[in-house]
Amino acid sequence: MLSDGRIDVQVYATGNRDVRMDIQFMPDADAIESVDMRPDVNFAMVEMHMDGLTPPLELVEAGVWRVNLKLPMAGLWIVNVGFGEEFAEVQFDAP
Repeated sequence: MLSDGRIDVQVYATGNRDVRMDIQFMPDADAIESVDMRPDVNFAMVEMHMDGLTPPLELVEAGVWRVNLKLPMAGLWIVNVGFGEEFAEVQFDAP
């Protein structure tokens, strides 16, 4: 939950470092953010000191985006999705 609504993030590690992620944002009626605003998305390895990856977002429909990405390395990853200072965080293993 964000202060202006709810963001759902589903991450699918499909093998061979391929990842698909589905994002859905449902703003509250009085929210500043709208379904037209793209969320910020950043992937980073948990144990590595490296710049994060910011993948392109595919707009599926209003408030729904999809990411298809091949990660540079197998291992434990974390993805942050949100707006400004508020975000959802998902940790996953990419084989």
